[in-house]
Amino acid sequence: MNQLRGVTLRPVRQSDLPLLLNLLGDIDRAHLWGQRRACDEQQLTQTWQQWSQEQMNDKFMVIYRGHPVGLVFDYERSLEDGHTKVATMLVKEACHRGAGVLATTLFAQWLFKNVPLRKFYLEVFEFNSPVVNMLDKLRLPREMQRAEHRYWNGRHWDQYGFAFYREALPDLMNRFTRGRQSQQIQEHQDSRPAADELPLARQSSHHDSVDQALTSLLQEVS
Repeated sequence: MNQLRGVTLRPVRQSDLPLLLNLLGDIDRAHLWGQRRACDEQQLTQTWQQWSQEQMNDKFMVIYRGHPVGLVFDYERSLEDGHTKVATMLVKEACHRGAGVLATTLFAQWLFKNVPLRKFYLEVFEFNSPVVNMLDKLRLPREMQRAEHRYWNGRHWDQYGFAFYREALPDLMNRFTRGRQSQQIQEHQDSRPAADELPLARQSSHHDSVDQALTSLLQEVS
C-alpha cells in the first residue's frame, strides 16, 4: 500500500477491535456516521460485526505516523452501475490534521486499481461543515442532496452526496505528491526524532507541516 504524507492503509486485524469499538461508541461524534444512541460493549461488538460482515465491502485501517487512527471502507457497492460509497472514520485526536482526506485518496487509488468502478460517493451531513467546505474546495460535484434528512441538535439537516470520479484521481495524487520533495528536504534538515518515534499527542510540529501542505493544496483548487 502506498503512503501519502505519513498516512498509509493496512488490513484490519483482530487487535484493532478496541479502537474500532471506541470509534463506534464515541457519543460526541457518533452522529457523523449515523450512530444515534449510547451502547455497551456487547452492543458495540454486535454493531461492528453487522457492519463489517453485512454492510462493508473492502475496509482498511488508517495508519498515521505509524499509529492506527481510524477506518476507511466502502459500502452499498454496485458493480453493475459502477459506483460505491466510501466513508472514513477517525479518532478525535487525528481529526483536522489531513489524515482523513489522505486516507480517502489512498483508498480511492486502491479501489480504482482493483475494482471496476467509475466513481464513488462521499455522503456528508450539512452540519459537518469542515468536510463539506473541503469537498467543495476540491470541486467534487454534489450529485445528490437529501433535504432535511437527519435530525440533530434541535433541527433537521440536509445530506449531500459528493461524487469522486476515476478520472479525477491522477490530478489529486499529483497535487499531494508534488509537494513531497520539498517536505523531504525539510525533514532531512530537521535533526529532531522522527515522527514515528513520538507518541501521537506529541507530534504537533509534524502535524502542522501536514496541515500547511493541505491548506496550500486546498487554496490551489479553490
